[in-house]
Amino acid sequence: MEEINLKLDKIMEMMIKLDNKLIFIEKNYNFNFNLKNPDDVVIKIYELTEEFIKNCLEMCDINSDMNIIKKIYITDINNPSIRLTADKKKLEYWNEDKWNINDEYLSNVLITNIKNLYFITNVCEKYSIERIEQFLKNQAYLLKMSDQRYKDLFIKNIYRLYASL
Repeated sequence: MEEINLKLDKIMEMMIKLDNKLIFIEKNYNFNFNLKNPDDVVIKIYELTEEFIKNCLEMCDINSDMNIIKKIYITDINNPSIRLTADKKKLEYWNEDKWNINDEYLSNVLITNIKNLYFITNVCEKYSIERIEQFLKNQAYLLKMSDQRYKDLFIKNIYRLYASL
């Protein structure tokens, strides 16, 4: 019993730390990306199963995040909302009835979309006590996705993904 209480105390301590980090991020970063046209770079949640999203999240790596990008934005290659320019040096995205080039904006929108999917799936109540460590690992990964280093790596991987098509 004492061992269980120690584990629960450790879990609570980790959750408090994560909660404090989330509060910091919410206060210091603006994640509000308003898109004016519903056909712009947005996510189509109904195309992904919760199991697929959870499996990607639990891998806690950028390759799994790219799998989500593939499913959402590359499934209909004839009608893309993101495309690589002819010279393969810039990514374009459809927004406000025209093609735009802005890697930072695109990266932020895509990462936010992925994080929103992950947040929907990564709910503490869905994890048993034995798997609570995975929930905490997922939360830590979600925090990491806000780092500039992750964003830089993410956009590099987006370029690689589109260049390989």
